[in-house]
Amino acid sequence: MAFTPDASRLVTLCSNRAAAKFRDPESGLELLTLSGGSTMLRYSRFSHNGGTLLASRPDKGNVWQDWHAPSLERIAEAEKKSGW
Repeated sequence: MAFTPDASRLVTLCSNRAAAKFRDPESGLELLTLSGGSTMLRYSRFSHNGGTLLASRPDKGNVWQDWHAPSLERIAEAEKKSGW
């Protein structure tokens, strides 16, 4: 379990293909699920800017799984290109 650097989101880790779930810390409402392997993830950390989430896989020693979030600018560009 970890909070984003700005404490606006809580991330909980899972032991199935739904590897990490982002939640609103006040309501507990699930906002986003990140998929992953079927391995239990145990520890999680965010980069200082909040753009990368790292989670360790204890069955693999010191192996970390990572997810990178694009910047808001890149999301806006992709949405514009796709016609959203």
